[in-house]
Amino acid sequence: MNYLAHLLLSGNDNELLIGNFIGDAVKGNAFLNYSPRIAMGIKMHRAIDSFTDNHKIVLQGKARLYPRHHKFSGILVDLFYDYFLCKNWLKFSEEPLETFINDKYQILEKNIKFMPPLSQMIFHKMVEDDWLTSYQNVSGISKALNGLSKRTKFENNMRNASSDLLLHENLYNTEFNCFFPQIIDFCNSYKMNHGQT
Repeated sequence: MNYLAHLLLSGNDNELLIGNFIGDAVKGNAFLNYSPRIAMGIKMHRAIDSFTDNHKIVLQGKARLYPRHHKFSGILVDLFYDYFLCKNWLKFSEEPLETFINDKYQILEKNIKFMPPLSQMIFHKMVEDDWLTSYQNVSGISKALNGLSKRTKFENNMRNASSDLLLHENLYNTEFNCFFPQIIDFCNSYKMNHGQT
């Protein structure tokens, strides 16, 4: 899952949201350096990624991209799914997307002191270029893919991957709408089992 999905799946718990946002930047047992709720968010981020990476629907999407994108296929599916989350937003949230994004930017800004340096840098870049809003359209996805391509030290073809999105858009949209309710259920169970209802 990419940033928008992780933020939505965090629910209304701000500390859980912070942990979910910084999850990729906190390695190993370093979550022990955070408050219990932020640490839970970090561990929830890892659980979301594991559930997603091993789900048969997501694996189908990765396999479709593999001939052209190889090990980067998973990154692309994650980003594509944020695009489809925007497209299908009102199925999964009663809050308008713009309101949700602005609210989460404010929460993260107020809590930036709890983030590791990498997450702080990502957050500033995210707000500066308004990544979350840009995921609503293919041009925004193309810009994100171009940025990913440049930041990755290995040779890749990600900058051209929006053509794969357009070619298989209906199929990815169908797969997303089948998968996303399942990840919501998974996260609700995860939070319930870890002391949040």
